[in-house]
Amino acid sequence: MSSTTKDSTNNNALGLSSPALTYTIRIAAIVFIAEALVMLFLIVVPIENEFFNALFDSIALTLILTPLFYKLVYLPIITEVKLRRKFQEELEEANIKLEGYTTSLKESYDIKDTQLKNIDAQYSAILESLNDIVIICDSEMNIVLWNNKAEETFGYSREDVMGKNVNLIVPDSYRIELEKRFRQFIQTGELRHNKLYNVEGLKRDGTLIPIEISLSAYRVNGSIFVTAIIRDIRGRRIAEEQIKHQIDRLAALRNIDMAITGSLDLHVILNVLLEQVSATLHVDAVDILLCNPNTLRLEHAASRGFSTKVLQHSHLRLGEGYAGRAALEGRTIYIENLQKDAGDFLRAPLLSEEGFITYCCAPLISKGNIKGVIEMFHRTRLDMNQDFLDFVEALASQAAIAVDNASLFNDLHRANTELSLAYETTLEGWSHALDLRDKETEGHSQRVTEMTVRLARDMGMSEEVLKSVRRGALLHDIGKMGVPDPILLKPGPLTEEEWKIMRMHPVYARDLLLPITYLKSAIDIPYYHHERWDGKGYPRGLKGEEIPLSARIFALVDVYDALQSDRPYRLGWPKEQVIEHIKSLSGNHFDPEVVEAFLKSEMDYQVS
Repeated sequence: MSSTTKDSTNNNALGLSSPALTYTIRIAAIVFIAEALVMLFLIVVPIENEFFNALFDSIALTLILTPLFYKLVYLPIITEVKLRRKFQEELEEANIKLEGYTTSLKESYDIKDTQLKNIDAQYSAILESLNDIVIICDSEMNIVLWNNKAEETFGYSREDVMGKNVNLIVPDSYRIELEKRFRQFIQTGELRHNKLYNVEGLKRDGTLIPIEISLSAYRVNGSIFVTAIIRDIRGRRIAEEQIKHQIDRLAALRNIDMAITGSLDLHVILNVLLEQVSATLHVDAVDILLCNPNTLRLEHAASRGFSTKVLQHSHLRLGEGYAGRAALEGRTIYIENLQKDAGDFLRAPLLSEEGFITYCCAPLISKGNIKGVIEMFHRTRLDMNQDFLDFVEALASQAAIAVDNASLFNDLHRANTELSLAYETTLEGWSHALDLRDKETEGHSQRVTEMTVRLARDMGMSEEVLKSVRRGALLHDIGKMGVPDPILLKPGPLTEEEWKIMRMHPVYARDLLLPITYLKSAIDIPYYHHERWDGKGYPRGLKGEEIPLSARIFALVDVYDALQSDRPYRLGWPKEQVIEHIKSLSGNHFDPEVVEAFLKSEMDYQVS
């Protein structure tokens, strides 16, 4: 019942409703007027009767008391009624407003309640749909929340774990440490939100799985709860392992590349290859058999990891055994169990002491040519999946390139050596022919060449430069091929005109050697060995260090050997006389530093 209805009931109980009050006032007024008229009548018309006298007295008293009664009784009542009526109206207005406020508040409350219920439903839906495990524990490590992902990962239903200690998913080896850290976390909160832990979780079936966990704490009504966000990282671990394997394999290929580019020694390259294969593929033993192109047999070249040396004597024809078949057919052969499937493995009896189980052989093919095979052995079952075999083939390709490059280099080096030997033999033949034509003492060119090279080495020339020095010394007189025999072989002194022709032989030497690329660097001695330190030599009159050092050295050695040798027109000088003569020519004919180095040298200058 509303407040307005209640106030109306109270007024009716007092006889103060608006219609009753109006009627009461009207009746009172009529009675008052009637009494006044009767009173006036009795005054005007006196009646000697006790009844009328008593009535007159009563009416007079009533007329006298009525105003007083009105003022003392009715007027307060009327005033109170008016005040109550006004209060009632105000109260009714207030009630109407209050009802509006109440309705508004109720609607707002209903909306908020609906929103809260929606938020709670959304939160629950999100919590259950997360790919991460969410577990909430109280301060005693008892589980109070366990989402769907936790059920799926650990194998426990929500009913199995609610209210139980979280240790049921913690390995025994870690439980004490976990309780210690949990208490520390509850007390200090120092691990809050700021660290990820990689540990292991215990599934219902007893298996362990790698997990990543972070902790956070919150307080509700004075109670502390800890939320654990856990991520199953088995997939990540597998991916990380795969990436690590790929990186290791790329590093192995890189190391093999560096070995190939850094060395052309086939033995070194093969050892690096075997080391990388063993470390990367984790096989117990590995070897390489190279194909001998002459016999078409696979022969042992390098091995690693064997306890015996029986395979070092392997000689397999192409097509013979697994290795021969891999080479002949150009394909990788994988045997999962050698003990059950020895088959074509002809060397199985030899390897019985090794105890190998798994076997793999890949051909080494470069530019379509078979270079050999690489064999891998393992003493336990080894799952060689397609990824493994692909990497084996990549290693085999690298090994084939290494073998091919080393073979090409060895062949090229051998050919270059033979060519260089042919060049040197040809130069020595030319030098000997020049000695014969010039009627020099036998071996003059060879002697001065060896002495020049030794003195040049003592003066700090590099081995590379000494090659050109040697060639130049051998060909020092090749320009005399352009001097006519009558002048070259004349037994007596030459005329001035004849000397002009003779002094042209260094120019002839330059013109002869310059077009030959192989001998271009050897021109200095044939062209400049008749120049003098004081500038009085020929053909260009160079002075001092303008003359190449090799020519300055040869000039001294040539004179030293020539003066000790017998000639048709004189006998050879004694060694001591020659040395004194060379000393006397220091600073004018010869470079003083070359003379000093010559005198300090421990070379045996005795002419043999």
